[in-house]
Amino acid sequence: MAYKVAKWDIGDLSQAMDNAISQYTHLRFLKRHGNTIKFNGFWRNGDKQNVCTWLDKAAWHDAKTGEGGGCKEFAKIAFNMSLPEFMDRFGSNQRLDLAKAFNTPPPRVKNIRLAKPVCEIFKELKQKENSIHWLENKRGFIDPAFYIGSGFADLSEQHIRLFEPKHHTLIRQRLSLAKQMIVPLRGIHSDEVKNLFFRSIEDCPKEEKSRLLTDAGGYQEEDGSPRAFGFPHLIHDFPNLVLCEGMADYFSAEFLLGADEKFLPIGAPGAKSIIKWATWLSKTNYLGKIHLIYQLDTDHEGGLAVYGPGQKNAVEAKRILSTTGLSVNLFNWTFFLQHIPNWQKAPGDLADVFVCADVEQDLLSNIFINTLGKG
Repeated sequence: MAYKVAKWDIGDLSQAMDNAISQYTHLRFLKRHGNTIKFNGFWRNGDKQNVCTWLDKAAWHDAKTGEGGGCKEFAKIAFNMSLPEFMDRFGSNQRLDLAKAFNTPPPRVKNIRLAKPVCEIFKELKQKENSIHWLENKRGFIDPAFYIGSGFADLSEQHIRLFEPKHHTLIRQRLSLAKQMIVPLRGIHSDEVKNLFFRSIEDCPKEEKSRLLTDAGGYQEEDGSPRAFGFPHLIHDFPNLVLCEGMADYFSAEFLLGADEKFLPIGAPGAKSIIKWATWLSKTNYLGKIHLIYQLDTDHEGGLAVYGPGQKNAVEAKRILSTTGLSVNLFNWTFFLQHIPNWQKAPGDLADVFVCADVEQDLLSNIFINTLGKG
């Protein structure tokens, strides 16, 4: 981006610093007194009020690190930006009235939007080698880059620069755990990527297996409608909606359905999210059939549970949808399992079928589609 040659006075620099601090500092760490602002070092994940800014001088000092200086140094250290970039991002065309600013704290926005849209970040994530290797060798997919059209990408150190400074700690923490795959989440209004799902593709503690990008709306849109893996905005264009539990099962359904124009798979991010999707769908005029694919839970001995959490949530989702008159059925796991030969072990979910049975892809796809037709 090219910048025009510009000169900023103390008022301009102070306004930009004030704007940046207001947007990135949690209220519990923010204290104003006259022309002084005390706050935490949010760029280093600080949790103490030990950074001070003097707006009448456009100066600052970090008591913990000893760093400080003017606006230029603040832009570089806190945001890794040049001064022109910082002023373009946080500056104002309006001259700061210092007397008014010191007496009246600036208004705060409760839900601050990310400066760079998530969809733009995802477009710049081009690498897929690690994710493809994991999907092929650990999950048994064939040519996942071709069949999984909704997208996925690797995360590496070089990608940190794509994210806002407040996300850098999260990104580094994910990379320190294991190699990461990023999968997009979309809403029901368009095909725009709305959030990013980070999935470890190497061994790590179960509770650390996945995370969402923070401050991007979580699993739902601003209007309360749910997000999902896949392309949920196309729901009304298909006569059959295949609602899966989780990322891996969604990938599997997309793979098994191929280019079948009668079915649209989407992935609810978790068992409880299936109920949220059912609640939202119950308020729409969807005219097709809804197929709920739940995960098969195991008991304490490693066998298939008769009625685990996955089944319970799916049954509740079916009840919600049926009550409002929508056509819905639970995936017929019994039919599916009986028609797949050469089982090596029982699968825990749809994604397991690629490694639990020695079956050709075409046959597996046909059995899957036939099973959906039995609903």
